[in-house]
Parts: sequence; C-alpha cells; structure tokens
Amino acid sequence: MDSQSLQSPRKALFQFCAMEFVFGMAGATMVVVVLFLQTKGLSATQVGLVMSINSFVGVVAPPFWGMISDKIRSRYRTLVLTFFFGGVFFALLPVSATIRIGGTLLAVFLLPVGNFFRQPTYSITDTMIVEACKHVPGMEYSFVRMCSSIGYTLMSFLYTPLMNVFSVDFPFYMFGIFCLLVVILSRAIKPFDLKNTEAATQENGAAKSKLHVSRIFKNYYLMVFIIVNMLFAITNGAVQYLVYLVRDVQGDPNAISSMAGIRTVFEILMLLSIVKLKKRFTLPTLLCFGGAVYAIELLLYPLCQSVLLITIVELLDGIGYGLVLGCAVNYTYALSPKGLEATSISLYTIGASLVGILTNAIGGAFIEQFGIRAFYLTTGGIVLFSVLFFLFSFWFGRNVLKQEPPIGLRNR
Repeated sequence: MDSQSLQSPRKALFQFCAMEFVFGMAGATMVVVVLFLQTKGLSATQVGLVMSINSFVGVVAPPFWGMISDKIRSRYRTLVLTFFFGGVFFALLPVSATIRIGGTLLAVFLLPVGNFFRQPTYSITDTMIVEACKHVPGMEYSFVRMCSSIGYTLMSFLYTPLMNVFSVDFPFYMFGIFCLLVVILSRAIKPFDLKNTEAATQENGAAKSKLHVSRIFKNYYLMVFIIVNMLFAITNGAVQYLVYLVRDVQGDPNAISSMAGIRTVFEILMLLSIVKLKKRFTLPTLLCFGGAVYAIELLLYPLCQSVLLITIVELLDGIGYGLVLGCAVNYTYALSPKGLEATSISLYTIGASLVGILTNAIGGAFIEQFGIRAFYLTTGGIVLFSVLFFLFSFWFGRNVLKQEPPIGLRNR
C-alpha cells in the first residue's frame, strides 16, 4: 500500500468519496435512457428490445474487462479506459439519434457499445473500495458508496428542469463531462491498485493453482446469494419503466428524474444507517429486509393513481436499494473463496445484468399486452418469492446439506 495513503487516511477517504460523488452524477443519466428512446419514436416493445441488448452487453463486458485488467495487471488503467470511452459514446448518443442505418436509429447500436465500456466500472470500483477499506482506518464501503448516491440525487433533481430547458439530450452530454472528471479523480485509486498488483504478482507464483473459478460454483451460500441477487435485480429493471406508469396517470414524464432524486435521498439515509444496523443484524438478515421492501414497492405500484402516490411508493425503492447496496457487496466479498473476491463480485454483477436482459426483453412487450400495472404485480410476486427462497436456503443448507452458513440470519 502506498505509504502516503496509510499516513493520511482522511485524504484517502476524501479522494475516494470525491470520485464516487462524480461517478454518481454520471450515473443519474441512466434514469432518462428509456425516456430518451421514447422521445426518439421507439415503441415500448422496441425500447424493451434495446434495453435487453444493453443488459446482455452488461453480462459480457465485466468478465471481458476483468481479463484485460489481469492482462495489463492494473485495475486503475482499466477503469480509466472504460470511463473515458464510455463517456465518449454516451455523449455521442444525441447526435446518433438523428442518423438512420437501414431505417434504424444509430443510437440503438451506439447505446450497447457505450454500455460495454460503462458497465464494468461498477464492479471494478466496488472491488477496489472494499479492498481499500481493509487498509484505510475508518473507511467504510457504505459511506463511500453513499457519496455516489448523493451525486446521483443532486443530478436527478437538476435534470428535470434542465431537460425542460435543453431537451432530453442534455444528460448524455453531461455524462461525457462527468466521466472525464472521474478519470481525473480516479488517481486516488492508483496507489491501491499498485499494492494489489504487487501482491497479486507475489502470490500468483505460489498460489496460482488455488485460484480455480470452480471454487466459487462449489460454494453453496455464495451461489444461492448470486441467484437471489439476480431476482432482486428485477426491481431495478422494473423501475426503469415507471415512465409508463407516470404517463398512465397523466403525469409529466420529465418528472421521472426528480422522482429518482427523491428516492435516492432515502437510499442515502439507509447507507448512513448501515453501520449501526450491521451491529444489530447480520448481513443476510438486512438483505432479506431489503428484498422485502422491494417486493412491497412493486406490489404497491398498481394501486397508484397519481404522480404523488408513485413518488411516495418509489421512496421504498430508496430504502430497499440502500439496504441491498450497503450489504450485498460486503456479503459477496465475505463469502468469496480467498483470492477470487474480484471474480465473485463480477459474477454478482453479471447475474443482475442477466436478469436485466430478461426483464427488458419481456418487459416492453408485457406492458403493451397486459399493461403497466400487471407488469408490476408480476415482478413484485417474483421478488417476494426470492426473499422466501433466500430464507429457506439457510434451513436447507444447515439441515439437508449439513453446511453451517459462514454468516447466519442471527448474530452468534
């Protein structure tokens, strides 16, 4: 570890928080992607198809860039590369929406390309933050990640009036600018990256034979959670279609950004509370709470008859997401076989993207056929099942497989 970072934990914490803050500001652009595609003339089915392709890219990209990272022996350089090109391609989306290739908007092709660079940034930064937390006194993953939520909230609120003035294209130009700023600020990661590279180089010679990916798939509790997290991720895909519910109640679709900002305020509050909650409850218990909140949220949307009610229910998404976000990465990291933490977190991320493919591929067509309210009833039922499945997995593992969970539902 870089000695300066060890001697200045406050400075290291500030650098990570600053980078995550701007990262969150960039992420707010994703809220308006469906709206952007809608305004360019795509039907719900076409939007769903594009978003499913986008999610498929989210599955392929993390392992690809993980191999690149291993090849060049630097997560830092991989992060810079993905942020830079992700920013460029997303900034070009508005222009590409004015160009047609064989009758199809160029933006339809450019969006997945941009996501190919954008998607891996999450797993790379999460892995490095968790690793840094082990070396920087007082640094907590949930606190650093909260800074991303604050940036996300700020821009979500600002995008509604800004889009009314500059159009729905504006957030994509800002995404490019924010990515450039993240590249500049990401130098905070470099010392930790060098430490990890040196450690990996020393360990690989002696322990390379132990780093079999099969160890992950043989880990019952880890694999169960990866599956459960995939089902939880249905919520993230479903919330992207809130613009259809807003239209259904005759609301302003541009308000979707401000609604997301309000939701994220509650996400921040939950992330602030995670440290105290972890002292009272175990990680899997908190994850069950988060999943239950997700299910309640989705099942309440069909009852909403105004933008105000939709906004109130969406606050539950902030609570659920804050709980899951503040615990899931740490839980995955804790269950991971030693030396395969980054790979495990990549699989955790990939799983969510796989479900995103299915949700988006079916979602648009499902909404056109059965309506937005039936869509939320169905997704809510699936997420509720995932919570029950997660709870049952502990009983099954302990009583049938005779495997004690590394982290149980109750504090020992």
